[in-house]
Amino acid sequence: MKAVISGDRIQWLEASEQCFPAGHAVEALITPLQEQPAALSPEQRAERRMAALKKLASINAFSAINDPQEWQRTVRADRELPGQES
Repeated sequence: MKAVISGDRIQWLEASEQCFPAGHAVEALITPLQEQPAALSPEQRAERRMAALKKLASINAFSAINDPQEWQRTVRADRELPGQES
């Protein structure tokens, strides 16, 4: 979920009530963004995606995947969402 942090305050940029019900503490990891993704032009975003894909290809990042379809099914398997444990 996207948010803006200012001092000790978090302003959610998306609806947060579903994941963070009022009155319940939730542990979180925050990743500061060095630049605003929206500030990049579509061409710049495409160039960055292409550079990332080329880097993955150069290091043979997916060479251990013997069956791409099975891998994709496994990765996309349904899993419990945080706060939705049964």
